Amino acid sequence: MIKPLSQTLNEGFDFLGWNFRKYNGKLLIKPSKKSIKRFTETISQTIKKGMAWSQEVLIAKLNPIIRGWTNYHNSVVSSDAFQILDHRIWKLLWTWAKRRHPNKSKDWIVNKYWKRSTSRRWNFRTERNGYCFFQKPESTDTFL
Repeated sequence: MIKPLSQTLNEGFDFLGWNFRKYNGKLLIKPSKKSIKRFTETISQTIKKGMAWSQEVLIAKLNPIIRGWTNYHNSVVSSDAFQILDHRIWKLLWTWAKRRHPNKSKDWIVNKYWKRSTSRRWNFRTERNGYCFFQKPESTDTFL
């Protein structure tokens, strides 16, 4: 038996990495939990592969992955997902940095890998050539 569309929308369904669901009668399209999980695993695997990479190489590998995912999900209600992923990626990068310098203090690691900018306190970037994680345009929330 086929369910009516209204019943399916009230319960929600996943399609093309998005979750379609009505909340209080209003249709909201968000990145699906599966998509968020898959993206997190991709970033995690890339960082694990790059344990010995320099910061510049790691940023160069991660930027296209992050840019592609954020551009795909930018047109839907994705601010909460971006905040969750921002925190998860920060934790993965912190683990990466701590592993590279196990005998250094937290302040030393922060000063080496994270730099201040006008829009954010924590930018994972290099000082030498200014490599930085992708940031969305200023009209929307910043991501990494």
